[in-house]
Amino acid sequence: MTGRWSTQLRLAAPALPVAVAVLAFWRASVDVFNTAKATAVVVGVLLLLIGSCLGAVATGRARLPTGRWVAAGGAVVAALSVAVLTGGDVVRQLVGAPGRHGGWVLYVACVVLAILAARPDRATRRGIVLVLVATAVPVATYALLQAVDVDPLPWTTVEGGAPVFSTFGNVDFASAWLGMVGVLAAGMALSPLRSTGIRRLGAVAAVLCVGAAVATGSLQGPVVLLAGGAVLGLRAWQPARRTGLLVTGVTSVVVVGLLLGPASGVLDGALRSVETRLPKWQAALDIVADAPLTGRGLDTYGDWFFAARAPEVAEESGLRRSVDNAHNLPLHLLTGGGIVLVLAWLVFVVALPAVGVVRRRDAVWADPEDLAVVLAWAGYLLQAMVSIDVPPLAATGFLLTGLVAGVGGLAGQREVRVVGARPVGAVGLAAVLLVVALVPVLRPWRADLVGWDAAVARAAVEIPLAEAAVTRASTIAPWDGRYHAAQGGWLTGLGLLDEALAHQQEALARSPRDLGHALNVARLLEALGRRDDAAEAYELVLEIDPHTPAVRDEVDAFHEDGPSSSSAGVASPSPPEGAGAVTGDGSSIGPPPDR
Repeated sequence: MTGRWSTQLRLAAPALPVAVAVLAFWRASVDVFNTAKATAVVVGVLLLLIGSCLGAVATGRARLPTGRWVAAGGAVVAALSVAVLTGGDVVRQLVGAPGRHGGWVLYVACVVLAILAARPDRATRRGIVLVLVATAVPVATYALLQAVDVDPLPWTTVEGGAPVFSTFGNVDFASAWLGMVGVLAAGMALSPLRSTGIRRLGAVAAVLCVGAAVATGSLQGPVVLLAGGAVLGLRAWQPARRTGLLVTGVTSVVVVGLLLGPASGVLDGALRSVETRLPKWQAALDIVADAPLTGRGLDTYGDWFFAARAPEVAEESGLRRSVDNAHNLPLHLLTGGGIVLVLAWLVFVVALPAVGVVRRRDAVWADPEDLAVVLAWAGYLLQAMVSIDVPPLAATGFLLTGLVAGVGGLAGQREVRVVGARPVGAVGLAAVLLVVALVPVLRPWRADLVGWDAAVARAAVEIPLAEAAVTRASTIAPWDGRYHAAQGGWLTGLGLLDEALAHQQEALARSPRDLGHALNVARLLEALGRRDDAAEAYELVLEIDPHTPAVRDEVDAFHEDGPSSSSAGVASPSPPEGAGAVTGDGSSIGPPPDR
């Protein structure tokens, strides 16, 4: 029995980093959710690679993935690398935007996850699906506890809406993940190859996912559950695949559900959601216009958003909210890596897996669990068209891509013998290098922990302790300006303007196109009477954001030799869209929800 479970755990290993990332968050951190989750994904993948290297040394054999789809994964890594080399700040692109972590490291880890999950045997897929479905039980349960207002942890929401975000910190992200895994759970419940106990677990998890996804108030999960449930229901009713009947049935169920049924509100909400995203999509196209082949640098959308958004959008939105993501994964990748990266992503994640499914469509239709895998993958692609690829969603989506590649028979394996001193030494050296790589990979999380120490010191008004903690945090993560910006804002409130200016300038040096940092520097320089320096700073502000009326009015007021509208109170624009809660003490863990 022990041997059987150890074998299943080994086969399901690619799902473990995803499960940990979904469940993990760390409240005593500057970024409660995304930093911990991104770290879990990357560290988990490194541990899998280390284990593979050590296993090859121990057994003298290594199994290497092969095939065109695997080569397409290599093309994605190559395109990501080209984007880093042709973009701006290399370290920033490796890590990604602070608090987002959508850089080279995360996406390479996701590609590796996909390839590891693409084994052609059914046992691997079964193990991975089981881990994901089992993970959904506590995630959905926690969301339902939040829905009935018995959350054991104190949170407050930044913006209105149901505070049902589970372990994701944002209703949309939680809903999207629950929708995808809820479909997997339904497929597992319907699978005749599963034991009775596992099928019951699938049924319970599916019910919990449906309830929790609806409780979030977000559209993404219910839409995926509605469409996926319709296909699985028709498959249960008509096991013999009939394309005409399938298309008619699914269309009827979805249309009736959206127009007349209990899900009728979904359509109106979806149309409103798309309407709010159109300006972001247009801005993405404008951002990449000057560098269509290789983009402007990975995860740098927010650096160019204010300059790219249309004047009428700037007039309507003002500085109420900044945007650091296109809310459409292909467009976001386009701004970061250009046409080269988008094409590589489309081939690896969309085109080749779709071809594999079509080629084996009869076998897919005959197996409800494989069908659910395909439907969950389609759900990931759907949410990627309207949302943000935060670390747990990116890892889950690429894992599902690997499973679909396995269903389609896209990845083969070639056994290589590791014999002699040189091969064994080479594999051993690879393992050592991977262990060494763990040190820099942990730096964002370590920096956020030290940044939290600075926040605690500020709450106690311990200036020397806060200064020391900010210095340590910025030394660990020299690309991240948030620690200096937070310290600068606090010192401004204490009236220590010279010290505050030094921190805001450090923040701006780390993020040269951050509008909040630039505004704070300009306002502090003006408040200190350094008008020539302030004039230069305001020129940078207008370069970053030439369209927003409030910004133009502030600059005009400065040049009219009077106090600007904001000189008395230095403050950044509101945080970017994409998360939705703060800890009970009011420390922000992310921006407001974007429905």
